[in-house]
Amino acid sequence: MRWAVAAGGVIVSAALVTACSGGDVAQTTTTAPADGSLSARAVTEAPSTSTTADSGSTSSQQSSTTSVLERPEYRIVSRVEGLDGDTVVVLLDPTSYAALTDIDLQTIVEDIVERFPPILTMHVLDDQAAADVVVREGEEPTEEGQEILAAHYLVRLEDGIRLVYQGPFAAAGSIIIGS
Repeated sequence: MRWAVAAGGVIVSAALVTACSGGDVAQTTTTAPADGSLSARAVTEAPSTSTTADSGSTSSQQSSTTSVLERPEYRIVSRVEGLDGDTVVVLLDPTSYAALTDIDLQTIVEDIVERFPPILTMHVLDDQAAADVVVREGEEPTEEGQEILAAHYLVRLEDGIRLVYQGPFAAAGSIIIGS
């Protein structure tokens, strides 16, 4: 009798796992390179589907569809230690994304803060020349430097919690992040 109850429990458990897992679950993979560089990429991939229907002499086939959403690749190009947290300059690789939103930038900043603490101030840019201007923080940017920043300075993290959108995202204003 105990064996029958135990077997029934295993069968029910297996059925629940199978029913709950389904075939449409997206897989998320986040990787950090083993070479010690400070870059990251997250890829979310939806499963591909293919359907073939045969109705007598006529066949129709739907093509396979794979949807891939990518978080932009980034590098920390400068890190200056501070008593209350570090100041980092982050360079996004513009070839790793087609478009960005303010939510994308928030997600990137939160990811970097979580992976590489303690961070008090962060500057996120998408051009090496703009990163160079920010790294020379003690100097007042030239007129050319200000033009570069206006086009490529995306967001700044202040006090470890406040995002202030810059340049092309300035209309998004600022928000407080964290829990």
